[in-house]
Amino acid sequence: MVHGGLIAATILLQNLSKNEIEELSLVPELEERVLECHENVEFRVRIAAGLVMGSLCRVYGLPMFKRFIPHVIKGVTDNLERNLDCQATETEASLRELDLAKERDANVSRSSLSIFHDTAGWKHLETWMKCMQQMVTNLDPHDFVQIERIEILDLIFKAVQHTNRFVRETSYDVLATLILGHGCYKDPSATEANYTKVARQLVQGLSDNWSQVGVISVLFHLC
Repeated sequence: MVHGGLIAATILLQNLSKNEIEELSLVPELEERVLECHENVEFRVRIAAGLVMGSLCRVYGLPMFKRFIPHVIKGVTDNLERNLDCQATETEASLRELDLAKERDANVSRSSLSIFHDTAGWKHLETWMKCMQQMVTNLDPHDFVQIERIEILDLIFKAVQHTNRFVRETSYDVLATLILGHGCYKDPSATEANYTKVARQLVQGLSDNWSQVGVISVLFHLC
């Protein structure tokens, strides 16, 4: 139900004009509800919430981006270092999902279950990162360079050094999006560009023992 509503909202935001959207009077409530959806237990609901936030940024530009970004930064920060109680709860939920996966397919491989278990506990972090990616993708690069980006970059630099390999891979993907959005240009109050910091991080990524992370880093160099 919630997932369907978010998908419907995304379709409307992507296909109607700004005037038509405002005639529906959905945006004020949607702004509040979409943030609440990031606490939903369903992975697909949180992903859909990110799509809505990205679509809102496309329609309303920089003001909407500034409205959401503090919440996204907090969501990523809080999930980078989860407390032990939260970790225990997530482990419990992961085990339940693993049992369901086994029931659905008795032939599911041990390696598949291992990968699933490795990722399940970090899904909230992944969805916050993907939400940030959607927002940056849908914001005009000329608007993006007007905001202070060093906090966002520093947060991604922490995420790409995460112990979980899938979190690192997602984080490099988000970093690539920031580069395409002129994220390396110097911040309004900075005296130098961010290229050096990004280049240093890419060098570290090339030495990552999880091959896909290294491949993504190589792609950065080729672009």
